[in-house]
Amino acid sequence: MHHPSDPLTAVLDEAISAMSAVPHSGLRHLSSPARSRIDDAATALSRTGLTRAATLLRAFLDALDNGAGPNEEGLAARSDAWLEAQLHLLVSSELRSSRPEFVDASAPS
Repeated sequence: MHHPSDPLTAVLDEAISAMSAVPHSGLRHLSSPARSRIDDAATALSRTGLTRAATLLRAFLDALDNGAGPNEEGLAARSDAWLEAQLHLLVSSELRSSRPEFVDASAPS
């Protein structure tokens, strides 16, 4: 198993993993453990200063609760929130990995 050497990469990897599990269970039937994992990832993102990413994960969880109806509008809101959060995480991770000076600067000396 790959263990990132810095805390920002670790929290981004965990958040991406948590959000990547969503399509497997579906936006209409996300389990409590999956919701908890996303909430934990949002907390970790916030603690490491990635507040925008944390806000997007929490907005996704809110969309799950607020768009609980089976209608297409509710499903679209949940889908949009998931997509925005997942894209933000993936782009953040890609930018981080493509800029070695950022990764090296945060690694323990």
